[in-house]
Amino acid sequence: MWQYRHNLGKDPETGKYLYSPKRTIYTTKKREVDAALEAYKIELNTGIFVQKSPDTVGEYARRFHENREGTISPLAYKREKVDVDHIERVFGKVKLQQLRPFMIEEAYAKIRKDKLFSESEIHKIHAKLTQVLEHAVDNDLIAKNPCAKIKVPRPECKEREALSAEEASRLLGILLSLKPDAHITATLLMLDTGVRRGEALGLTWENTNLDEGTVFIKQQFAKDKEIRGPKSRKSVRLLSISPVAVEYLRAWKAEQAKELKKVGMAQADGTPLAHSLSPLRKKEEALSTGLPRVGVTFMDPDHYNRWFRDFCVKNGFGEYERVSTYRDKEGRKRYRRSGYRGLTPHMLRHTQATLLIGSNVDIKTVQTRLGHSTASVTLDVYSHAVRANDRSASDVISGLLSGTSEQASSSSSPEPGSAQAPL
Repeated sequence: MWQYRHNLGKDPETGKYLYSPKRTIYTTKKREVDAALEAYKIELNTGIFVQKSPDTVGEYARRFHENREGTISPLAYKREKVDVDHIERVFGKVKLQQLRPFMIEEAYAKIRKDKLFSESEIHKIHAKLTQVLEHAVDNDLIAKNPCAKIKVPRPECKEREALSAEEASRLLGILLSLKPDAHITATLLMLDTGVRRGEALGLTWENTNLDEGTVFIKQQFAKDKEIRGPKSRKSVRLLSISPVAVEYLRAWKAEQAKELKKVGMAQADGTPLAHSLSPLRKKEEALSTGLPRVGVTFMDPDHYNRWFRDFCVKNGFGEYERVSTYRDKEGRKRYRRSGYRGLTPHMLRHTQATLLIGSNVDIKTVQTRLGHSTASVTLDVYSHAVRANDRSASDVISGLLSGTSEQASSSSSPEPGSAQAPL
């Protein structure tokens, strides 16, 4: 146990030395005492007197996170809980008001040495810890944020897997060769626009304008199976769709209306493009009451994923490591599949971005189309595609400098507004 205070100089009236109130710290390390003494000095000099708090860093981070429930999306809340769990694991026993920059740096060094978390996870932990401690500063529980001067750079994004132009074209051909249905519709939308899976599953006819060839992304139906807003404000966007997609959606809208009519349902503005039918009541009850037996709902993302994997395996875009058979209760032969490798729905989004950047579409346009919060996010995620364009840029400037500008201009980027989706 250490007790410390500061000499405030002589009282001009009495001539006696004045001292600040004593404080106590429990530690076996002298440098932690020195750090506490320095923080106390800053506190006295700035006039920012913090309130006493019994919280540990872990306790404060947990309460901070719990208070955010309902203010962010359920999926974001769930993801942030992972970061808070890591903070509790690393800093959980440290008193909030005793945390110092060198303690944070030592903790990160130990994490790296023990290979406890990846660089990406360390970056996320630091970002969340910074946010938590800034909240503590705002509430006068600490004088300044100990994370402020510690730099944990974002690790370089791994190259995202995507289809080549030839593979994307083959996928499109397969989709158009099949009879239109809800699963194919969602897949074609992701390929044509680069929307997220949840955004494709959440799209309704009222937000689809086939005359103008646009879709308005304003909601999503994601893994939590709730209709809610997109990932960020920039994800609310109006997107152009290709003529091929417009033609397909016209055919699908007519086909969907027929399917719904067969089960006593009518297509409406709020009907999802990628719909699903869920049982509402038993057949006998439906016949006796005249009420519909099924209802139109948004497609379960897990159900779509299963269909997508089987579709990819069937058409050469993926494979299962293990396939076994078994008999169900009725004696019917069933297949059990596991260990899928291959194309995923999110790779269609990467395909859109990679093909657009490879065709010299400007980053701002790609950012808007994908619904990224900033262009820097697009640059970080798709830096590999940007680097791949470096050779083209070199060829263009070479042509300009050598006087063959006509040849160079023929390989330059298209006129603004002329860029089309990969289709």
